[in-house]
Amino acid sequence: MELFYTHGYHSTTIESILHYASIHKGSFYHFFNSKKAIFLAIINELIAKNIQTKYASIYDSKRPLMTLFDILTHSNHQDFIYSYLVFETKTLDRDIVNDLQKITAAIEEYYLFAFQSEYMDNSEPSRLATMLLATVKGATSQYQHTQLYFEIIETIKSLLLNHVQENRR
Repeated sequence: MELFYTHGYHSTTIESILHYASIHKGSFYHFFNSKKAIFLAIINELIAKNIQTKYASIYDSKRPLMTLFDILTHSNHQDFIYSYLVFETKTLDRDIVNDLQKITAAIEEYYLFAFQSEYMDNSEPSRLATMLLATVKGATSQYQHTQLYFEIIETIKSLLLNHVQENRR
């Protein structure tokens, strides 16, 4: 995953993966038949599971929206890798794009659940979840783990929580 993040999908070669992982070509091909296959495994085994683990607490929370913003505020390196990979591979192979879109849709479902749990109007949570997802994706791809990313998240949190409070009145 680090190689794809650091060098990009096209520049990462099987040889560089072999060298980085200190494995022989035969061992690699025992488990994967191509660079695409290992990339899909990274998406489905590492990234998807990380997303599920990270966001699952939203469903158990008494304040799902606050939990969502706590999660966003405590983003880690792997979150930025996911955002970069989505951006970098959005025009690649259909299988890769589909698997990344499934992860994005799952994240949006967590966002939607958080908004629906604290919102009265049924049409608004979907728009807010989509807007928040777009903002977070943009902030993570543009600013990564910098102070500006966290400032953006705090600003969005403040605006959305105020919006939710006003709608409750």
